[in-house]
Amino acid sequence: MVGEKTKKVPLPFTTSTLQQEAAKQLNFPTQKTMRLAQQLYEGIDIAGHGTIGIITYLRTDSTRVAKEAQLVAADYIKEVYGEEYVSEHHKSKAKDDKQIQDAHEAIRPTYVDLTPEKVKSSLTNDQYKLYNLIYNRFIASQMSSAEYDTISVTINAGEYNFKANGQSIKFKGFMKLYVETKDQDNGEDDELLLPSLELNQKLKNEKIDIKQSFTEPPARYTEASLVKTLEEKGAIVEEFDLGLVEYAIPAYYVIAAAEASSNLERFDGVKYGFRAKDYDGLHSMYKKTRSEGFGPEVKRRIMLGSFVLSSGYYDAYYLKALRVKAMIKKAFDEAFAKYDVILGPVAPTTAPKLGSSLADPIKMYLGDIYTISVNLAGLPGISVPCGKDDNGLPIGVQLIGDCFNEKKLIQTAYAYEQARGKFE
Repeated sequence: MVGEKTKKVPLPFTTSTLQQEAAKQLNFPTQKTMRLAQQLYEGIDIAGHGTIGIITYLRTDSTRVAKEAQLVAADYIKEVYGEEYVSEHHKSKAKDDKQIQDAHEAIRPTYVDLTPEKVKSSLTNDQYKLYNLIYNRFIASQMSSAEYDTISVTINAGEYNFKANGQSIKFKGFMKLYVETKDQDNGEDDELLLPSLELNQKLKNEKIDIKQSFTEPPARYTEASLVKTLEEKGAIVEEFDLGLVEYAIPAYYVIAAAEASSNLERFDGVKYGFRAKDYDGLHSMYKKTRSEGFGPEVKRRIMLGSFVLSSGYYDAYYLKALRVKAMIKKAFDEAFAKYDVILGPVAPTTAPKLGSSLADPIKMYLGDIYTISVNLAGLPGISVPCGKDDNGLPIGVQLIGDCFNEKKLIQTAYAYEQARGKFE
């Protein structure tokens, strides 16, 4: 059977699709992608043009493209590739719901005439890579679809039937400039040529190639793949800045140390818990029990807590930490007025070797940077496994819910686990 198929052009980038494609093509984490996009949007000193923004607003879920931009892109495509490569229809589609930000366009270059090669000397290497990706995706979205000739053959061999499918590119269209990265290579865009055949032609079996295939393990986790999984389940994913996170660690450990110092001063080995075996008198028992019973980290917190609660330092440290705690809680309240669940990492690194973090207390404290804010604000949180790094170490993702909204939090975590599957 002979036929044809058409491969539609990709839509221009939204925030989410930009993050996903930058992760797959450029191996950029989400935070890096957004930082570079912010720089391209806010303004770059372009030789001969001054400081200008070279992409449109980077936080959008719209794929709409302004009519003027479409016309300029069409002229560029006609000049560079030929009239047959110009799309006959507008390739951007608007979502049929109220969640679209109508005031925004898709992410695209501000000036089509500023090609990646023209501005390359004014950009850093990473800025160039991201701009090149955005530019090519936009231009491709305004080009013609790709066209394939297809053929499907059925071979009858006694009681067995074999099928073979082939395809060849008849017209590259947008694929002359841009090919979207697949999560897994399924070969759907590859050419597969079959030999010339005729109806009812008799074929001779010359050899049989036996190939063994194995089930591929889940792809390595990236923030972009996680966002995509959630979006496929119907979630609307937006990036926002909670703020104050850099103050969470010092605020938490001032408050925690103060509470540890206050509470553990009651521990003396008289009524409960550990008691030293060798002591000389009541005072000696107190001293040896606390010295032998408390480990290095507990002693460190008692000393720090005693210091921040002491006269002259209470206002300077403990009271300020309480104010930061209140500000963090307020920031979460404002976020949950708009969002149902907040998604974030569990830790900045994968698991360290057992005992290695104890030698560096500051490094150990900083490992809590993404979870401490939840404790300060008194919010429910849950972490679920989402993949492994290149060394096989597990990676977790944290979901944070509003006060007394544990049901929605658990439902979200369950939905993600069901969509993502198990990790062995």
